[in-house]
Amino acid sequence: MGEASRRPDVRGDGVPIRVFGVDDHAGVLAGLCQIISEQEDLAWLGEARSIAEAKEKLSVLLPDVVLMDSRLKAESGLDLCAWVHRELPDVRVLMLTGSTDETLLFRSLTVGASGFLVKQARGRDIVEAVRAIHDGGVVWDPRMGQAVLKHFRQVGSAVHESDRIERLRGRMKRLYLGMTRIAGVRTVEEMLQRVVNLSREITEARYAALAVLKPDESIAQFITDGLMPEEIKRIGSLPRGQGLLGEVIRSRRPLRVDQISAHAGSAGWPAGHPHMRSFLGMPMLFQGEGSATSTSLTSGKARPSPTMTRN
Repeated sequence: MGEASRRPDVRGDGVPIRVFGVDDHAGVLAGLCQIISEQEDLAWLGEARSIAEAKEKLSVLLPDVVLMDSRLKAESGLDLCAWVHRELPDVRVLMLTGSTDETLLFRSLTVGASGFLVKQARGRDIVEAVRAIHDGGVVWDPRMGQAVLKHFRQVGSAVHESDRIERLRGRMKRLYLGMTRIAGVRTVEEMLQRVVNLSREITEARYAALAVLKPDESIAQFITDGLMPEEIKRIGSLPRGQGLLGEVIRSRRPLRVDQISAHAGSAGWPAGHPHMRSFLGMPMLFQGEGSATSTSLTSGKARPSPTMTRN
């Protein structure tokens, strides 16, 4: 085995891809050497049967691609792969294993391998994998395809959940800061306005409102946030507590509607009212009495976190 004569490179750059093998079985190395040496654009550079021998030779020979067994008797090919990735970053590693263990596949890719094939792979598959990872690609055995898809779906779900938790933490922080601001107000009117502002901020809604109720549950005052003065003028008179708002007032229970137009209770919108896509209503009780209704709503272009609150 050892050094092999270099063949002309049919790929055009004049230098073949130099390949080094690491395996604790002489027969496996002999087979890999033969497969690589038969290719005009590949050259077998050398081999090692232990991690210590591999580190010594790789530091001198600096191959382009290393074919590496994942298990080397009492040693781990993953440890050697991590060393190559750290110390020889320009060297690509194709991990070869007798197992289709998906955990081993992902650990290999994590520590720096650019490819993962089972040893039962056909010679031409190994050759194509060498060429692919030399050109910057990533390769895994086709038999591992379903495991790879499952893994990335799980990773995607975990990332989504992490983002959701981070957003929740942000909202809780804003809620805490908002409550401290409310605690410092001097008038009821200012307190109610800050409740509306905080409601809109926490729910990330485009519009929010607080309906202060009379004893007969008609609306005495309607405090808003997010509406421009000209929009308020176009809306005109106070809402009469019909439609979705009325449902929250009468039931004294939270109501969330993702698509207002599809809800049977959607009614009573004045002609000048901005378009609303979604709605969340939450009752707010003061000393056991339903004194007001705070509402947060989103338009068609706002985030899908509608909020409407009722007291």
